[in-house]
Amino acid sequence: MPEHDQPRPPPTASGPGRSGQSPEPTAPPLSVDGGGAAPGGGSEPPPRAGTRRRALRWAIDIAVVLAIVFAVQAWRTRDVPDGVLPDVTVHMLDGRVTRLSQWQADHPDSPYVLYFWADWCPICRTVEGTINALDEDWPVLTVAMQSGDAANVARHLRERNLDWHTALDEHGQLAARFGIRGVPTMLVIDADGRRRFAEVGLTSATGMRLRLWWASHIRSSD
Repeated sequence: MPEHDQPRPPPTASGPGRSGQSPEPTAPPLSVDGGGAAPGGGSEPPPRAGTRRRALRWAIDIAVVLAIVFAVQAWRTRDVPDGVLPDVTVHMLDGRVTRLSQWQADHPDSPYVLYFWADWCPICRTVEGTINALDEDWPVLTVAMQSGDAANVARHLRERNLDWHTALDEHGQLAARFGIRGVPTMLVIDADGRRRFAEVGLTSATGMRLRLWWASHIRSSD
């Protein structure tokens, strides 16, 4: 066969790739440590670090709130005497006249609650359940501050179905003697007559029981 009649090999595609087009771009390899780059640059913080920061922020917020609460309580009770309370004369609702020391002698070796309230105080009505619960386990002496005469206080207690040991403080003189600026106020007095705690406003029965328990134990360490 003549040389020019021999079959020629098929032409090859020009350039990279069989079709003459550039190869498709490939995605960069993924990081094996899970800390890949975030869109727009920068790296995302590990999930644990974010959780720790949130927990720290919550702890700081709680600490600030507690500090404010304690500061407000300290300001409200700034005039309540520390140490042994004055041995004042107490006029009871049932007509008896006694002294605070005698009330304490009637409940030897036990702390007690001295609770100031008023019939015109709406928060005091919310606290009634707390006082009833405490009265089941601990001595509680309540003081009706500026709530009228004996007849009015007795009527209020009867309407509220409250069976309390109550002293009268019709003109607020007893409250002034103890530095009470508002109601409801609860004082925890230990068995030696020392004021251990003073709480103004809403207070839970559990919190007061813990204070009474503490007052019964710290007495021996003084």
